[in-house]
Amino acid sequence: MDYLLLDADCGLCSRTGWFISKRLRDDKLTITELDSEQGQKIVDALPQKMKDADSLYLVRNGKPYMLSSAAIRTLLYLPIWWKIMYPIAWIIPLPIRNFAYRILARNRRRLFPLK
Repeated sequence: MDYLLLDADCGLCSRTGWFISKRLRDDKLTITELDSEQGQKIVDALPQKMKDADSLYLVRNGKPYMLSSAAIRTLLYLPIWWKIMYPIAWIIPLPIRNFAYRILARNRRRLFPLK
């Protein structure tokens, strides 16, 4: 089972989880909150350097991903027209992707408030 861990106190994360869950084609991905019991068990099993990141997490085939790598790999669970975006997004160099991710993550509560 693969897991996507999202921040429940974030409007962007909540909307993203809803968007993904409506488009999932199989039961291979479980979307859960970081603060849930299941989410905390998964985070506790992560390497120490990943535990403190302000990020969404994706555990795919037992391997954890965070920041832009997690976000982009999430496209692989969606219908084909979303999967097509995966190689396009992946060619952007990691430092640039993560820089953009961090800016969005730092401002997500202000830009996307919970309703």
